[in-house]
Amino acid sequence: MALSHGINSNIVHRWLRERAGQPPLVPSGFVALSLPTSNCKLEEEHAKPAQDIRIELRRGATVVNIAWPVAQAGECAAWMRELLR
Repeated sequence: MALSHGINSNIVHRWLRERAGQPPLVPSGFVALSLPTSNCKLEEEHAKPAQDIRIELRRGATVVNIAWPVAQAGECAAWMRELLR
């Protein structure tokens, strides 16, 4: 989720380490939010079901982006299990 907002995952891990042992910022449990509605094209794009599973792998300076069809999610999961062995 952090990467989708342009935040490097290392920053999130640093924030978690800094907050370790401190009370949570929000109460635990479900928090209901009301969201504004509009007819924005961007919202229409987000409302569409995902066409691909998107994976980004980083190792040093190498970055590999993978798009896998949602219809083959099982095969993607099997591939990921093998990759992470």
